Amino acid sequence: MNISNLLHRIFVENAYYKFFSLALTVLLYIWVLGDRDSDVTLNTSLRLAIPENMVLVNQPKSEVELTLSGRWTALERLTASNNIPPMLVELDGRQGEEILRLNESMIQLPPTLRVKSIRPSFISINMQPRQEKRVSITPRFIGELPQGYQLGQIKITPSTTSINGPSEAIAKLNTIQTEAIDLSSHRQDFATQVRLQHSSSLVRDDLQDMVQVTVEVNSLEQEKTFKNLPVMALNTTLKTTVTPSTVDITLKGPKKLIENFNPSGLLISVDMSKEENQPDGLFKKPVVISNLPRDIKLVNHYPTDFMVKTSRPATGSGQ
Repeated sequence: MNISNLLHRIFVENAYYKFFSLALTVLLYIWVLGDRDSDVTLNTSLRLAIPENMVLVNQPKSEVELTLSGRWTALERLTASNNIPPMLVELDGRQGEEILRLNESMIQLPPTLRVKSIRPSFISINMQPRQEKRVSITPRFIGELPQGYQLGQIKITPSTTSINGPSEAIAKLNTIQTEAIDLSSHRQDFATQVRLQHSSSLVRDDLQDMVQVTVEVNSLEQEKTFKNLPVMALNTTLKTTVTPSTVDITLKGPKKLIENFNPSGLLISVDMSKEENQPDGLFKKPVVISNLPRDIKLVNHYPTDFMVKTSRPATGSGQ
């Protein structure tokens, strides 16, 4: 067989099958070469399994950085799925501070992958026994009542609650406060519902509903009499003479308001609208006191009735 025939048999005969085999061989080589060992760095969550009778009082990192090693295809599948398993640390319930080393046994990976490094590789743990205690509830007030008012009886429902948390924090607590209640706008009794406010996020209570606080607001009232205040006739075009021409009034209200009150802003009058079309005469009329401030009340006044004499204005002579 000459060289020409040999070359023909090698390259021409069954060329389709030979080309397919060559392509398959090349693809297989590329796949094997591409699926070599690789590394990838990613983050995953750090979960701590804490015994129910213990409380973790510090806050370790919630994430760790892992460097994984293995076949490129396995690493690609893991990162593409975005389903990286968490690192789970089973705590043994030991009290006090402890340094724990993180290792690859704390994470479940596909068998073809391994953990090359963990950052941080150590975490600090501080646990205390969980303690329960019953304490009283007290309201926390901010602001001050308006001048002339003071707090009276305060009722809280419920008045106690059970709290639990780390033993050191619970031992210091004999009472727990509510959220702030603003007093600055209250002039009368009121009730409000508020939540409890814990000094530590590790302390919890067993209440299902909010606390109702009922507050009694008392006025520091004082009475004062203002004498010889002028009385005027209103709602008439007639000439009028009011007898007596002044009145004494006694007012009651918050001490500061009464002490500083100026009666010049009051309107003290007798209403003559019904007598406008009646003949001139003498009429007995009650006094009306208006423009009292909202927190000041009229106790009494003297006299209570006044005599009003009416007359028509004089007409011109017509000259």
